[in-house]
Amino acid sequence: MPRRTIGDLLERWPYQPEGLCLRVITGDDGTEQLQIRLDLGVLQLALEGRPDGRRPHGFAGLLEYHLAQREQYRRRHHTIEGFQLTPADCENLRSEAAQVYQRYFSCFHLGRYQTVERDTARNLTVLDLCWRHSSTEADRWELEQYRPYITMMNALARCELHVADYDHDAAARALQVAIASIRAFGAQHGDRFPIAREVETLAERARAVEQERPRSEADHLQRQLADAIAHEDYEAAARLRDRLERCGADELPPFWE
Repeated sequence: MPRRTIGDLLERWPYQPEGLCLRVITGDDGTEQLQIRLDLGVLQLALEGRPDGRRPHGFAGLLEYHLAQREQYRRRHHTIEGFQLTPADCENLRSEAAQVYQRYFSCFHLGRYQTVERDTARNLTVLDLCWRHSSTEADRWELEQYRPYITMMNALARCELHVADYDHDAAARALQVAIASIRAFGAQHGDRFPIAREVETLAERARAVEQERPRSEADHLQRQLADAIAHEDYEAAARLRDRLERCGADELPPFWE
């Protein structure tokens, strides 16, 4: 009789209540899967498509399905005015968005910022769709309360991607645009939804970006060189070291053995 419990898996990966227990594994089919260790088991999410791996109506997700339905409506009526989502549609979209939230929240802590940027942009599209086409007022507002938070997470992810590319100007712009967007939201809906935490988080990261900004061309190249060596990209490292020498840097990091 084959064993059907996951006891061995849980014993090999103990639960740690003091922090997040996250990892990315490669499944038998070659796809990456995000695993989250919980108190009583393991939650597994696909990193592409819907986190649960399903394809509703043959689409990558319910969002894509409803966007396609809206496009068909537009072609028939030459406008999207009148296109509506039922309360059941909105509830199902919210459930899908909650799965995506779990994925991008975990990926942020794993430093997988491209996934965070993609998933937060996706959930913002869900908010836009429900706000524009929900058939009830309650469904319009149910997700809208999360717009400042999702906007913040999207900007933080883009910031980290720009910083990794040593583009601190782009990182600062991403944060400032998000702060302006959230403040505009607060000007309209601040009586319903507070925005202070999101604005301060972004402002704090913006201050840190300024502190991290390279102070000279040599400083910029030094950081790139250290990164190239850390990633064992020795061809790039050699080119960067040559550029540093041409810059007349006072000190060069030691060359690898």
